[in-house]
Amino acid sequence: MEINKGNVKFKFIPSDFLTFTVENQFSLMNLNKKPALRFGGISILLGAILGCGSFAQNMPVTNIADIRQNRSNYSTIYLKGRVENQAPFLGTGAYQVRDETGSIWVFTTQSLPNKGDEILLKGEVQYKSIPLAGQDLGEVYIDELEQVKRLPVEKK
Repeated sequence: MEINKGNVKFKFIPSDFLTFTVENQFSLMNLNKKPALRFGGISILLGAILGCGSFAQNMPVTNIADIRQNRSNYSTIYLKGRVENQAPFLGTGAYQVRDETGSIWVFTTQSLPNKGDEILLKGEVQYKSIPLAGQDLGEVYIDELEQVKRLPVEKK
């Protein structure tokens, strides 16, 4: 995982021992060499992970009706809803998400959520034009960038 903040880059590399590297334009410092720095690196890593998780959940969620009505006003959105249908493809897939205002298809390269799962996702609004007999019968859909949170359906 890499986090860029101005001219400073934080890089987290999974390994047997945590390697935490801070790079900036003046120096490259590997904190894996000294125990005290490793502990500090772990603390910063945990703070970054916990901070990023709560940040994404505080993002404004857009409802599906607004996406359909104002598709040109959106690029990246957060969407929350229940998975209604799945369409697996070779190497990719799609799933239909419903909220209280409607439903929309989401295309993904990640594993498909199960029917009934609650999902919070980050995605890009897309539109595919389908001209037919002088009319545009196009469809709005979402290209998934990240599954922020997934709550599996409880099996009875």
